[in-house]
Amino acid sequence: MAKHAIVVDGNSLGYAAQNSRPLKTGDGQPVQAIFGMLRTIKNIRENNPRSKIIILWDSPKDWRSIEFPDYKANRESTDELKQMRKEFKVQRPQIIRALFYLGIDQLKATGFEADDLAWVLGERLIKKGFKIDFLTADQDWLQLVTEDSQWVDPINNRTVTIDTFEEFTGCRDWQDFIEVKALKGDKSDNIGGIPGIGEKTALAIVTDEGGVAELCRKYDENGEFQKGCFANATLNRARNKINAMCGDKSLIDAFNLNYRLMDLRDGPKPSKGDMNITKGHRDAAKFREFCEDRQFKTILKEISMWDSLF
Repeated sequence: MAKHAIVVDGNSLGYAAQNSRPLKTGDGQPVQAIFGMLRTIKNIRENNPRSKIIILWDSPKDWRSIEFPDYKANRESTDELKQMRKEFKVQRPQIIRALFYLGIDQLKATGFEADDLAWVLGERLIKKGFKIDFLTADQDWLQLVTEDSQWVDPINNRTVTIDTFEEFTGCRDWQDFIEVKALKGDKSDNIGGIPGIGEKTALAIVTDEGGVAELCRKYDENGEFQKGCFANATLNRARNKINAMCGDKSLIDAFNLNYRLMDLRDGPKPSKGDMNITKGHRDAAKFREFCEDRQFKTILKEISMWDSLF
């Protein structure tokens, strides 16, 4: 029987918990992200008692923000979002401490997001004979699905395997998936797509025409695409936008930058010196004290169950 590991996107699950029903201590400190994250990890352990669990965290300043300063700039576009991020930032070190007391290993790397670490770690574990669950609501991690790994979204109760990948994404493989995203952009990360190229057109470019490089090769050889030249009606309707893209180096450069920003498999990787691994150290007494300080009565009522699980 293959060994099993669960690679968790800490920020994705933590933000989801922060976005749940507000929960504060008696002196008004927000703790819903801490409480929600702990409940999520407990559920994971209950359903996977023998699995290795590793939490990945983002570095405060990552390489994408340096190469593309507007990266995720829309995450604080309203006062509500600013407040949510501020509250989560305060709680995140406490989440890390609580998980440490539960004996959970955690990993981050200077200048990199959890996204970048997921494939580095996942690939190493697969080579050691592990089957992997990539646990996140972030659909960027779909590109990490292989015969030995699956994407699991516990927030929306969705799972994608290598067998359901095309049905879920519309793409044949992970390279096509990234290329489609690079064409249409990603609003959640504030990455703009190619003007006039939506999801249907992007999918048709990749699946029917072999992708942007092949489309540009045909354009360079034969000139502008003429009316009715594509077998796919979606592409014919977008012909002017496709001609504009293929004939404008700045748009191709924008596509290539998007691809680089979105590529989690072949993109920049942390060096060994960048990696910061925190090995969990189970301490039932300190975990109980942690929960008492934050008035987690529900957890404290079940503390014997927590002790046996972890």
